[in-house]
Formats: sequence, structure tokens, C-alpha cells
Amino acid sequence: MATTDNVIGILDEHIQQHLSDYKLDDQALLSALLLNTPAPIAMLDKNMCYLAYSRRWITEFRLKADSLIGRSHYEVFPDIPRHWKLEHEKTLSGKIEKFEDEPYVRADGTVDWVRREYHPWFDSKNEVGGIIMFNEVTTERKKMEEELRMYREHLENEVRERTKSLIHANKELQDFANTVSHDLKNPLNIIGMCASVLSNSYQNNFDNTGKHLLKEISDTVIRMDEMINDLLSLARLKEKFSELKVIDVNEIIEQVKNNLNTGLSLKEGIINIKGRLPDVVGNEAIIKSLFQNLISNSFKFVAPGIKPFVSISGEDMGDEYYFTIDDNGIGIETEYENEVFDVFKRLKPEDYSGTGIGLAIVKKAVQLHKGKVWYESKPGCGTTFYFTISKNLKAD
Repeated sequence: MATTDNVIGILDEHIQQHLSDYKLDDQALLSALLLNTPAPIAMLDKNMCYLAYSRRWITEFRLKADSLIGRSHYEVFPDIPRHWKLEHEKTLSGKIEKFEDEPYVRADGTVDWVRREYHPWFDSKNEVGGIIMFNEVTTERKKMEEELRMYREHLENEVRERTKSLIHANKELQDFANTVSHDLKNPLNIIGMCASVLSNSYQNNFDNTGKHLLKEISDTVIRMDEMINDLLSLARLKEKFSELKVIDVNEIIEQVKNNLNTGLSLKEGIINIKGRLPDVVGNEAIIKSLFQNLISNSFKFVAPGIKPFVSISGEDMGDEYYFTIDDNGIGIETEYENEVFDVFKRLKPEDYSGTGIGLAIVKKAVQLHKGKVWYESKPGCGTTFYFTISKNLKAD
């Protein structure tokens, strides 16, 4: 595409070569050159009369096809603002003038935006012979820019409104978590204490059916308490995500081992770490919860008689850290592939304990650290969870 400077440079060179005495053949040659120039350009003499112009000049300003040669520029454009004329005078004194988009009000009241550029041209005596004008109508571009600006403002307003909604929703979730903590856990604790008193002090007064029902009450209280605790943990993850530090993931795994020690010793499971795991920047409590939920699931969901084996690896991938946790568990059926990370989704509710919130916590923990989590699984052959943690997080 021809640029203004390129076109005007060619014209200046041509003028120096051919316009010493304004010969007819030179003017004809110049007119032919400008006529096919792919830009709205016109050449005028010191009296602001047309010497040559391009077809684009005619179409750009919606002029009649009649020849402009010899006519005054101010006759063709009687509605030109006064300050434009003053700029023409400056160019006739030898100055180059350039102006970005500016409104041009026509005689009929319509408004166009115009980008203007004026260059003096010099004759063989090195005196100013007139002006080369580049006037481009930019109205359509300005309209597009305005539409883009308005659309950008609309999107920014949408983002602001959605951000407000999310903040409000998070506040409601935190309020709900506090309400759950007080209004549900307190009566649940009372039920648990009553069941414990009945079991310890009046057990001999119950027949087998009564004892079974009492055990069901106690087990249900324990499950409900675990579910409320997990739900509170999920609701408060965002609230906790503030203090960021460099975390030794290897130490985190040791802490998880200690927390799960009873379960690990009963099942004689093995946790194998492949090499040294990379340090990450994140929230220590949330990272610990992430690994604890994944590892505890690996030990929980194993077939009877199978010793759990969990293999953990991690590596630096440039912009992120990449971790895998591989187990020899029961695997995940394909029918659950779109529900694995949903809240309260227990994949094997009839055979294994749990609240169905652990993997939802895993997903939220990874998202808070600007990462992704996914898995591969084959029923009966185990599951491999993959997740990333961004390296763009900064320690406080």
C-alpha cells in the first residue's frame, strides 16, 4: 500500500525533473502521474489553483467529474475553515504542515473527519512553486473507532458489574459459611452429645434394633460434621488466599503423610516421590489442602486387599509448575467424567465414605493459583491427576 510520504516523495522528485517552465507536456505527464495515484492527492500552484490531482481526490470529497485544472481550491471548497487557509499560507512559505483527524463541516451541514498533510513543492530556481495536498477523509474509520470505544466501555462496564456481582456472591458465600458454622454445627453437636450419652449410659436399655439406630445417628452426625467442615473449607478458600510465600512442596507432602498417618499405617500404603519436587509460590494452607485431598482419595478409593501406592512427580515447565499424582485405585467410570469436580458428587457413595467435596476443593485451589487440573483414569487400573500452578504469583 502506498504511503503519504512515498507518494509525495515521488511527486517531489518528478516535479524537480519536469516543472522548470510549466510546459504543457510536463503538466500532462504530471496529471497522468497523479491521476492514478492510489491516494487523495492534489497539486496546486502559488495561487492555490489546481495543476493536477488523483481520481481518489475526486471520489474522496464527492466532487463532480468536471476538470479541476486551473480552478481555485477555494472555489471548489468554498466552505473551508479560515484556519485551514492560514495553514496553506504557511506551506506556501516553505513549511510542511501535518494535522490528524479534524472535523470538516460542509456547506450542507454534513460533517466529515479529515486527515491533512501539506508539502511545498519547489521549482528549478528552488523557490516554492505551490502545494502538494494530501487530504484523506477518515469519517468511516472514526465511526469504527467510536463504535469500538463504546463497545470497549460496554465491556468494561460489564466486567465491573460482574466483578461487583462476584464480590457480592463471595460475601454472601462467606456469610453463609458463618451461618452454617453457627446454626448447623451447634444443633448437630447437641445431637451428637445426646447420642453419646444414650450410648454410654443407657445402652443396656436398647434392644438390637435400638442399638443399630443409635449407631446410625452417631455415624450420621459424624458424616454431617465432616460435610459441614468441608463445605466451610471450600467457601473460605478465596478468603484464605492472601498470604503468598515460597513453599517447599516436599515438606508439604511430609505434613500430609503425618496427617494421614493412621490411615496409611492401617492400609500399609506407599507414597513414592520421584526426585525433588519444585518449590512453588502460593498459599501454604491451600496447597496443603490440595495435596491432602488428592492423596487421601488415592488411599481411600482402592479395591479390598490392595495396598495403596501413590506416585508423585513435579517439574518446572517454564511459565508454570506441572504436577502428577498417580495411584493404583479403583479408577473413575467414564460416566462421571463431567462431574468429578462437582460439589457433593460422590462417585462411589455406597462403598466408600466421604462428603463429595474434596475434588471441588482441589479444583478451586488450583484455580486460585492460576492453574488447571484434569485427570486420566481407567476403571480398575487407577487414576492420574495432573495440575499446574502458575509461576506468575509473587510472594508477599
